[in-house]
Amino acid sequence: MTQALETQKALFKLRPTIVNVLSTVCLLSLSSMPMAFAALSFEDEVLTVDNVTDIPVSYGSTHSDEPLTRGEAVQRVVDFFDLETLNEKFIESCFQVPDECFFVFSAISDFDGITFDPLTLYPDVKIGNKYSEAIHIATLLGLVHGYLSESQTPFHPNHYLTRIQALKVILGATNQLSWKEKFEMDEDYWHTQSLDEKYSIGDIDPNSEDEWWYGRYVAFAIDAGLIVDQEYFRPNDAVTGAEMTEFMDRAKEFMDQPTVIDEQAIQETQQQTVTMEQTLN
Repeated sequence: MTQALETQKALFKLRPTIVNVLSTVCLLSLSSMPMAFAALSFEDEVLTVDNVTDIPVSYGSTHSDEPLTRGEAVQRVVDFFDLETLNEKFIESCFQVPDECFFVFSAISDFDGITFDPLTLYPDVKIGNKYSEAIHIATLLGLVHGYLSESQTPFHPNHYLTRIQALKVILGATNQLSWKEKFEMDEDYWHTQSLDEKYSIGDIDPNSEDEWWYGRYVAFAIDAGLIVDQEYFRPNDAVTGAEMTEFMDRAKEFMDQPTVIDEQAIQETQQQTVTMEQTLN
């Protein structure tokens, strides 16, 4: 475990939840904040399940080689990390004023059929869908928000979830790595690390136009032990039940590890900042 990761991990655990400015304005009346509120998307999805209308929550296939759909994968993440209980007060408060809590989501969504009673956030996730509650919770916590590039912003619950998307959702759900936009990459620690040979994986290019966000998640996952084989990650392959379980188990194991903050490293960083400020002045 690197010194930088230990410090980063400690800061993730100790820091208050960060919510973007617009969300904060909308949620001032609420008594508690969500564990995570990062704007994570699934816009690079390429795999689908054709003509499927009813896919069971097959928890018996947790360790199977069968691919997971987006709906089932979100359900598993919500259940595995007990997100509903962990964010119980926030969720209860939000559903009293859903128009405020989903204000940001409503602003970025292109779906003109959004309603709050009954709650309808996506054109293809109707009330009664077996995954609707988990999808609504994940949306409320900022872990998913559908396909922004498509008309009506669908969720596509029956599409397969890719391995890189699974990694992104899990690290977001555990509050270990939040989403950042492309313009923020130049100053992002883990993106910088992803350009280092140590974190090089044969089928991921951090400088790619389509994969610009892959590298920082993979770099973090390598140091955190979520990824063991560093030769190829197969980011765009559908994640299987077994792979999803392995990712979640390792993420939880990483969360449960005792953390020791390297005070000397923090002091050195602070001193470097002071020195830089003095030089600029």
